[in-house]
Amino acid sequence: MKKLLILFSIFIATSCFAQKEQEAAELLGQGLKAYSAKEYTKADSLIQLSLDLNEDAQAYIYSGNNKLMLNDTCAACAAFQKANDMNAGNAADRFSANCIISDSLFFPEDSDENVLKLASYTTLKKERCSDQVEQWFHLPSRMSSNGKDHKLIVTFSIDDPSWPADSLLSLENIHLLPQLNKVYTVTETAPTIKENGSALSAMSILMHTMNSMKYPQKAKDQGIQGTVIVYFVIDENGEKTDFKVIQSVHKLLDEEALRVAQSLPEVGPASVGGKPVKLAYTMPLRFVYN
Repeated sequence: MKKLLILFSIFIATSCFAQKEQEAAELLGQGLKAYSAKEYTKADSLIQLSLDLNEDAQAYIYSGNNKLMLNDTCAACAAFQKANDMNAGNAADRFSANCIISDSLFFPEDSDENVLKLASYTTLKKERCSDQVEQWFHLPSRMSSNGKDHKLIVTFSIDDPSWPADSLLSLENIHLLPQLNKVYTVTETAPTIKENGSALSAMSILMHTMNSMKYPQKAKDQGIQGTVIVYFVIDENGEKTDFKVIQSVHKLLDEEALRVAQSLPEVGPASVGGKPVKLAYTMPLRFVYN
């Protein structure tokens, strides 16, 4: 009798869920029709009703697009961010195009020589609906491989406890740049794997991931899948530090992604101008099952 009651409860729950999904899909369809007819207020209500019944990544994209037509940029950005958190394919592009203000500042050639050796210009990225600002410094450089010189742009940001996170370096205070600690995202030479002396490349990281990652069985059983992105830094001594998940899917997948990233082989540091530097990585780990 107990087994029958459990099976009946599962059947009822599954039926209710399927009914909710169907209702959500119908409401979303009506919302998209209203959007096509330029009835944006009506579309907004219908798409929101659909999301109340079933949170769907693509529906959040449609919601963000519609809110842009209503001139509600902040609500649109929140919808695009939610879609991105749910791994919608084009959500990051929609967020970047509509929610980020970019600017560049070039340093004059008569700037302090020590500064110009570090950076020629800086780019700023500010979110429209928050105070969050990112500042990146860039320096044209060259690297050699296979006996040939190649042009590249060395890139870094400020990573210094004495420098407030919301502060910016401009022409007025750029002389402080040489004194501040930095973390790079593009360097002249990559970290080298101590075991074989080869460069730690995107391919070697991918191979390590493929050989090391184990899909948690509990996550499979619960139908959990998606892409986890792990951030970490390789410091001037080649030590891997500051591991954190910057795009989460679920605790089970997040923990496995961190384990895989932390198990990368021992390396020597990256360098710029012949000196070891900190280098930041973002490492995507995609969990998908058939």
